[in-house]
Parts: sequence; C-alpha cells; structure tokens
Amino acid sequence: MAQVTNFFVGANSGEGFRNLFSEMVDIEDTYDFMVLKGGPGVGKNTFMREIGRAMEEAGTAVEYLWCSGDPDSLDGVVLPELRCAVADGTSPHGSVTKGRWTSIIKDEA
Repeated sequence: MAQVTNFFVGANSGEGFRNLFSEMVDIEDTYDFMVLKGGPGVGKNTFMREIGRAMEEAGTAVEYLWCSGDPDSLDGVVLPELRCAVADGTSPHGSVTKGRWTSIIKDEA
C-alpha cells in the first residue's frame, strides 16, 4: 500500500500569504518537474488527481498539495521516490514563462 500524504502548500497568516512549495520539492534534486498551464476547466486538476491515483495503485508514495483557497482543488502532486512533481502553474498559483518557473516556488509575500 502506498504512503499518501496531504498538505496545504500555502495559507494566509498574520504576516500575509505564505507559500511552502519550496519546502515540499527540492528543485535541485528533482528529476522531472512538470508545470501545467491552461484555463479553468481544461483538466489540470483531473490530470494531477489521475497521476496521484495511478501512482498510489503502483505502490509509490504520493504527496497531494491542496489549494488553501479551494480545498477541493490540487496545487500539485509530488512523487518523492521518483523525484518528480507536477504543479498548477496558472495564476494565482504561480507563473511560468519560456520554460522557467518563477513565483511557483518562491514566497508570494
């Protein structure tokens, strides 16, 4: 049986919004990091859920990163044993331009 962990990656605090994504994924040690972009309803969340479900069935540890603004929506899925992750790269989650990730891994405050 796969180990499944659920996290809220970011939240509002007395000091403003805090994003903990950089503590969840070590970018220097990650083999694959896929950032999904697209409008509402195109399937980003469904795709991430399916990745997690398939990896759970395969017995791989899965870390689900849930959106603090919409707890039914995923911000990302991390597969630590495989050193890979997939995350929502659309606003307000982060931004990606020309293959470079920016705000998705830095503190938004």
